[in-house]
Amino acid sequence: MNSETLRSFCLQLPGAREEIKWDDDLCFKVAGKLFAILWLGHTFKLSLKISDQERASLLEMEHVIPAPYLARAGWLSFHSEHLFPEAKWQSLLLNSYQLVVQKLPKNQQKELGLKSSN
Repeated sequence: MNSETLRSFCLQLPGAREEIKWDDDLCFKVAGKLFAILWLGHTFKLSLKISDQERASLLEMEHVIPAPYLARAGWLSFHSEHLFPEAKWQSLLLNSYQLVVQKLPKNQQKELGLKSSN
């Protein structure tokens, strides 16, 4: 998945926004909370929040490491865009987004259209 495809996918998620932080990191957020960080340098580096169930198996792969500064919060850093087919990248991005959304207060989830009013 190239950076433009990744960017397009992230920005179509409800409430997703992007901003540049730390000089060259494209950060994707929902309700002000990070769910993906893409390094805009010349090599591919993507950091995502990963579920406990997937983390151990992903860490066994080459080019996957605990994300600097975010590892204790369950984030991994991927250093090759060729690790997975596009559908798997989309699944990882969506799961990261959902892990973050689940932690938002119910009223924020509702504002994003992610919770029914019942």
